[in-house]
Amino acid sequence: MKVYYVIPLIILFVVPGMLAVGTIVSYRKNRTIFHCLVCLLVLWLGILIGAGIKNKLEYKQHVVFMADQASHLMRYVTLIREGEVERGINALDGDINWRLKASAWGKKVEELPQEILAAWQEAKIYYAKYDVVGYDYNNDADLIRNKLNEVPWSQY
Repeated sequence: MKVYYVIPLIILFVVPGMLAVGTIVSYRKNRTIFHCLVCLLVLWLGILIGAGIKNKLEYKQHVVFMADQASHLMRYVTLIREGEVERGINALDGDINWRLKASAWGKKVEELPQEILAAWQEAKIYYAKYDVVGYDYNNDADLIRNKLNEVPWSQY
């Protein structure tokens, strides 16, 4: 678990749990609804603040991921623009191989959500039309081709 998730998790789980226990104890002692409602309000505020912090951290990670992806694509396009088309296409194919493998490896085709299955169906058409090689560090293209045998053809 990453360190920066500890604080939101504490706010999301520990603080509300303590407040819930405190609410029960205070209600049993004082038997006042006002005191109980104040504790519940603080409980909900803790949950909302923790969820907001967690959302902000996830968004920051997403932004960094998108910048990294843009950097990869610029490298590939630079290869193509500088006339090294074959190297650029192989680099892009390698990226496609890796992403497909990461999206569904270890799962049966029937288990894939529709969005992922649609991407694999699109890949099936792509691999049938073009000779996909990639950098082939781990024979990814061959692994993907074997997996594509299980994928049904697209309905559209």
